Amino acid sequence: MAKVIPTSPDSPGEKGTNGMSGANELSSFKEGTPNLHTPPSPSQSSQENKALAEHKALLNETIFAVVSKDWRFETWALVVIIFNACWIGVDVDYNPENNDESKVPSDVFVAVDNVFCVCFTSEIIIRLLAYKKAADFFKDPVLKYWNLFDLTLVLMMVVETWILGVAGGELDLSKLSTLRLMRLLRISRVFRMVPELGMMVKSMAAAIRSVSSTFVLIIGIMYVFGIIFTQWGKNSNKTPHDIDMEEYFGNIPSSFLTLMQILVFDDTFMIIRACMDDTPYIGWLCILFMIIGAFTILNMLIGVLCEVVADTTTTEKEKILRVKVNEEVAHMDEDGSGTISRKEFEGVGIPLLEKIGLSRESLESAFDIIDIDKSGDVHLHEFVTMLFKLYKPPESRDLVLIQKQLDCFENSLADKIDQVFEERTIMFAQLMSDDGGKDAQKPVLPLPAIGAPSGTKDEDSDMLPCNGEAAGTPIPGQTEGDDIWHGNHGGQADA
Repeated sequence: MAKVIPTSPDSPGEKGTNGMSGANELSSFKEGTPNLHTPPSPSQSSQENKALAEHKALLNETIFAVVSKDWRFETWALVVIIFNACWIGVDVDYNPENNDESKVPSDVFVAVDNVFCVCFTSEIIIRLLAYKKAADFFKDPVLKYWNLFDLTLVLMMVVETWILGVAGGELDLSKLSTLRLMRLLRISRVFRMVPELGMMVKSMAAAIRSVSSTFVLIIGIMYVFGIIFTQWGKNSNKTPHDIDMEEYFGNIPSSFLTLMQILVFDDTFMIIRACMDDTPYIGWLCILFMIIGAFTILNMLIGVLCEVVADTTTTEKEKILRVKVNEEVAHMDEDGSGTISRKEFEGVGIPLLEKIGLSRESLESAFDIIDIDKSGDVHLHEFVTMLFKLYKPPESRDLVLIQKQLDCFENSLADKIDQVFEERTIMFAQLMSDDGGKDAQKPVLPLPAIGAPSGTKDEDSDMLPCNGEAAGTPIPGQTEGDDIWHGNHGGQADA
């Protein structure tokens, strides 16, 4: 079969738009065929990556930006928040405003409040000056809600400590003492600074639906049992255990409270024994409720919660790792081209990524898989995507996507081959017409399709004119070695 080698308009050393050679860009053969090496469009990027890029773009290059991004600054702020939360407890117990018997001077509490106010105000000013514009402090896609939250609490603290403190002689501040308790809300920043705590909070939020469904189910079961027990309790007397059943099951609210007591095993068997002594079947109903509610439904809820926590933790850990990888990969792109060269990868990338727990073998495998054309350049987002695919087992959608891409490649290849044969046929017809048309009446020779055995005729094959000369005799205009034009009178052709 003739070898079809597509020619590239690009020079061999020139790169395409995605960092690959021009020959590799033509591996798709025709326009419209998916190129597996084309980098993802911005719309395919994750929202987290976009937000992180916008956040970095809003920061300036002053000392304030450097300090605000330093982990030691975040740690210092967290320590101050924890100490402030502890001091609020001390203030409630020993401040003379709250405790007349306290021997600690009130000036001590005033001084400490001023110290905390200075610390929190300094922190919010440093974070505000880290942005190029003051308005960016409220537009940051990553921290805008935390910025607004912290700014609101700091303003409340400034008003309470400094503004109202100066006017304290004229105003009654006893009603404003609860404003100090609002500072405890700042401790919620711990969830952002300590990822593990944040995972637990997100797991609780994700489990709300499961917990709500379980709550509705158990309330329905308690209502049914509550009606039965209430009807019985109104007609019962004191048991030998001196327990007044009307107190426990005299009305629906009392029955609900008693069933909740059984559900959490608070003196459960004392109530069951008293019911057994008075009316045995009521005691057995109590045991049945305990089995259904405590042993079955609540244990099912625990299983569901474990699954939700596991899934949420896995997802959040992957997000955290992806953010770290994206930050390190951005540092690898020293020339800012949006691609990583093999030199950048081996010199800077591997040591950086190994520090955050990624193995060297996986990193090299991800780069080699993407750099199939050996151009030495891969796109940033494509590299990160492939890296995370290697760390997860394949999914059904991955196999379907591979099958779809193979089908597209097969169809593209078949179309390109048909196009080449059509062009060769037209070229040969033009050559024959240049000879004066004297060969127009000569017989035609069927050209077998790809895969057809030599000597067989394919109904869909193109019909090529033959000079009728002996096998192996060149046709006019044919050069030696062009095997596709060789033929014989026996109807055989080599393709």
